[in-house]
Amino acid sequence: MNDSVYDLGNVDPKTVSVVSNPPVVATEPRRREGGRQPRSTGFWSRRHTGAMIRPPEPAPHAAGTERPRRTLDMGATLSLFAPGMGQMVRGRPDLGFLFLITGALLSSLAWAAWTTRAGLAQTLPLLGLSRAWGLRTLLILYGLAAVLHITAVVGGIARHQGARPQAGFLALTSALVPGWGQALAGRAWRTGFCLGGLWLVGFAWLMSSPPLQMAMAEQNLILPPGLGFITKPLVLYTGPAVLWAVAISDAFHGRDVEA
Repeated sequence: MNDSVYDLGNVDPKTVSVVSNPPVVATEPRRREGGRQPRSTGFWSRRHTGAMIRPPEPAPHAAGTERPRRTLDMGATLSLFAPGMGQMVRGRPDLGFLFLITGALLSSLAWAAWTTRAGLAQTLPLLGLSRAWGLRTLLILYGLAAVLHITAVVGGIARHQGARPQAGFLALTSALVPGWGQALAGRAWRTGFCLGGLWLVGFAWLMSSPPLQMAMAEQNLILPPGLGFITKPLVLYTGPAVLWAVAISDAFHGRDVEA
């Protein structure tokens, strides 16, 4: 250690000014040329300013407000399995009873026409009608039931006020019943499209079922030339596969698309 003493002479304390370092103020890092922000070395950065800068914290959730909840459309779900129940949940019991009574009436007429098909085949010629009208009546009732079901489900869909269900859940419901996921997402016309395809697939399998084929053979009936293709194995297996694939993909990837 150097113990030398330096003589500074006579120093007047009144004339001596004390110089202090200016305080360090936290400032934003300077931007490089080209507008690029210099990288930070971590959560706390003192690389360019000499002071610690804390990243801005996210704004707290506004008081008195609630986060949007994920809701399920029970009206569409109930109408999917029991047409008319969704309208009752929505506060339309009159419309709900109309759907329920109409559905029960169509089911009763179809059951009666099927169980008495042999008697109808003998009675219709006496009325001047062809025996084919027995099966035609069944097909007409099937079409009316399809229209009733699709109308009830689409009419039971409500506009979502909160967040919609997860995409995976919508895809799962559409895998169970094509159109169910679309109904839960609140997309009306896509729901009708998927349900219409489901009823068409059911019609193809109904026309190729052994009981109906036997009933047609007993009355010497054949399908019209324009409908013969629906009983082909290619249509019976490819149609459902395409319908399910489209319904699942649409429910998974199109969750946030408006109806």
